[in-house]
Amino acid sequence: MKAKIARIQIDIDYKCPNCYLHFRLSNSKIPKGKDTTYSCPDCSELLVVPTIFSKTNQASIFKNSPTKNNLPIKNNSDPIKERAKAAIKSQGYTASEATRLINNSYYQGVSITDLIKDAIKNDKRITPNTA
Repeated sequence: MKAKIARIQIDIDYKCPNCYLHFRLSNSKIPKGKDTTYSCPDCSELLVVPTIFSKTNQASIFKNSPTKNNLPIKNNSDPIKERAKAAIKSQGYTASEATRLINNSYYQGVSITDLIKDAIKNDKRITPNTA
């Protein structure tokens, strides 16, 4: 079962630049949509409290939050492919070259040694010695 939000409790602490008193605004007291003027509880200085929940701000907050559709897809790569790629990279190939060679030679059920042999054998850069 999925939990549902029952209540959201938000507290924001502010500091008066005149007397350095910290004060807190909670839930409905937090300005929404436009900046609001409050007086400091200690020195009575008028303070402009900026909104943190503007319409554009809300859109950007929710736009960047992870949802089911924009979560990065994990690559469930085969451990055989990973080990073969590491072995081919140790032979001096770049990561992209090793990946290309592995993907071109891989088939289900292949052993690591056969995959490495086939990948290197099928490399178009290597020309067989004809001398």
